[in-house]
Amino acid sequence: MARDHKPSRRGADRGTATTKPGTGRSCASSPSARSTVSTSKADRNPLKAVGKHKGLGHSTAKSARKKDHETTHQKCLDVMDQIQNECQLALEEIDKERAHDSQSMQRLHAEKTQETSKLQEAITAKDKTLAENQRLERELCQLQQAQESSHATMQGLVSWHDIQPALHQTHGELVSATTRFWNTIDAL
Repeated sequence: MARDHKPSRRGADRGTATTKPGTGRSCASSPSARSTVSTSKADRNPLKAVGKHKGLGHSTAKSARKKDHETTHQKCLDVMDQIQNECQLALEEIDKERAHDSQSMQRLHAEKTQETSKLQEAITAKDKTLAENQRLERELCQLQQAQESSHATMQGLVSWHDIQPALHQTHGELVSATTRFWNTIDAL
C-alpha cells in the first residue's frame, strides 16, 4: 500500500500531511493526518536534552544537574543547621534572661514583703504613739482644769506671807499672857 504525501495547506513549516487512499483530500484535523514530527512535552522542554537517544552528552548533563541538586540540597541543609543552631542559642539566651528575671522578681517580692512588714510596724507604732499622745493630752487638760480650779480656790484665801507676821505677833502675846498667868498663880 502506498500513501500519497501532500504538503499541508497551513504551511511548509508544519510538516507533511498524509491522506488516506481513496479520499483524495487532506484531513489535517484528524490525528492520523497530523505531522509525523513528534511534539511531546519532553521534546518541547528546553531544559531536557534534545533527541530521544541517551548519548554521552545527555548523561553528562544529567549527572551535572544531579550533582548541582545535591550541592544545593547540602547548602540548604547547612543553612538549616546554622539557623537551628542560632535558634537554639537564642532560646538558651531567652531561658537565661527568664531565669534572671525570675530571680529578680523573687528578690523584689521578698523586698516588698520585708518593706510591707516594716511599714506595718511603723503604722502600728504610729497608732500607739497617737493613742499615747491623745491620753497625755487628756491628762494635761485635766491637770490644767485642776490647776485653774485650785488657783480660783486659792485666790479666795489669804496668802501665808500676809498671815505669818500676825501669827508671830499673836503667838508672842499668848506666850506673854501665859507667862503672866502662871506668874500670877505662883504669886498667889
